[in-house]
Amino acid sequence: MNYISEWIDNDYIYLKENKEFTVKELYKEVLSIIKDKYKSNEYIDILDIGTASGELPYYLNRELGLHNKPYAFDISSKLIKNAKDRFGDDINFFEDDVKSFSLDKKFDVIIMKGVISIFEEYKSILDRCFNHLKENGLLIIISVFNDYNITVKLKFKTKRINKWQSGYNLFPINDIKSYVEKNGFKFKSKEHIMPFDIDKTDDFIRAWTVNVDGKRMLLNGLGMLYNLKVIEVER
Repeated sequence: MNYISEWIDNDYIYLKENKEFTVKELYKEVLSIIKDKYKSNEYIDILDIGTASGELPYYLNRELGLHNKPYAFDISSKLIKNAKDRFGDDINFFEDDVKSFSLDKKFDVIIMKGVISIFEEYKSILDRCFNHLKENGLLIIISVFNDYNITVKLKFKTKRINKWQSGYNLFPINDIKSYVEKNGFKFKSKEHIMPFDIDKTDDFIRAWTVNVDGKRMLLNGLGMLYNLKVIEVER
């Protein structure tokens, strides 16, 4: 499955004009995870998969004071051009496909945020990431997953984009854990709960927060009620 036709029409969400941006709570969480693992972190090599407008690798580069430029790619040429225009002096941006990328380099940290749920299978994607990790490397996956042992393949279309798109497929978290451990890695997962409320906007694909029995949850126009999972994979 090629996600060029599945998700690319949402580029408009990520396109920005300058270096200014609001640091997302997930960015802070990724930074904290990296700092916890690498006490001396300025020489680590980072790869961001599905980088969109390039804000996450730029933020990590800035906060960690990296000596080695982070690598980051996206399948969208439009997004990569935008990322290069904004942060190109600081990041090695390139256009590539998560299903087939092959670099002559391994990384201490690989980050894949909001990517795996675009696809209808996950094993080849994880394999590709495993092959690019250093021996003591760390893979951080952020996505929606199913707490129940049910795989969900979900398609949607909007009035603005009148064609079927993907982006919220649900793999059982236990299946991901089993596959990770089968490949000799340790698996750790936690739920990411937004620390503040998010208002509903006119773009109903973008989630807003609701209170469910005293717990802040995300809701979107697809009728999905969820919180993201943050997965850490390492030897």
